[in-house]
Amino acid sequence: MAKPNYTIAMGSCAGGGGYYYYSYAIVRGCDRIVPVDSYIGGCPPTAEGLLYGILVLQKKLNPWFEPKLTT
Repeated sequence: MAKPNYTIAMGSCAGGGGYYYYSYAIVRGCDRIVPVDSYIGGCPPTAEGLLYGILVLQKKLNPWFEPKLTT
């Protein structure tokens, strides 16, 4: 894979196997194969979770980045 590369694991199946954890065809956690920078939980993951995961990844890339989140 070309550098730089960043990985976001979306959903509980990508993070830990989820519902199919005991299946013979599932690797229990994609971080065993590919290093993951940001995890997004949920099954299925929500749009808010995806945006939060992107902000976490952006913060890792630029430590001085301070997102302007409104509540």
